[in-house]
Amino acid sequence: MLEIQLENNLPNQKFTFKTADKTLELELRTTSDNITLLSVSYNGNYIAQSIKVAPNCLILCYDYLQQEYGDFIFTTDDGEYPYYENFNGSNKLYWLNYEEVKEYKNGK
Repeated sequence: MLEIQLENNLPNQKFTFKTADKTLELELRTTSDNITLLSVSYNGNYIAQSIKVAPNCLILCYDYLQQEYGDFIFTTDDGEYPYYENFNGSNKLYWLNYEEVKEYKNGK
């Protein structure tokens, strides 16, 4: 599991993230009602677009995507929803490879 460093106090941000064999483009957006949305693309094609992120939940959800790209998860304190003012503090974004995804699904 790798922690992805985010910009603090920046409600909308776009950046690349390198896995072991791919470079993914990630975009975080905050809506007017303070909901954080995540979009993930590879080679200019969306894998997931404007997914509402929830605390401690895998984002991509589909096994075939997780096998190909791994998955992402926001961890938060006290089950709060991820919010940009708390990025890198009580809200952290992680990338998991497929083996880690399977372990997470199995509750390990």
